[in-house]
Amino acid sequence: MDEVKQIDDTLQYNDDDEDYISKMGYWIEDDLDTKKVTAITVYVREAEDSESFFKYEWVDTYTK
Repeated sequence: MDEVKQIDDTLQYNDDDEDYISKMGYWIEDDLDTKKVTAITVYVREAEDSESFFKYEWVDTYTK
């Protein structure tokens, strides 16, 4: 996470979700034990306008 923060100085810790938020439109989750990134979520504005965006089974699709 230290390296990531050096690359993007807009990253701010979000206490509510316990992740890091970037003003560039993505979120990073980290593992406190390993101090490594475990997930990156990217906000895609065009996808939000789709009616099916919130109906999509994200986890099921990528864990099968």
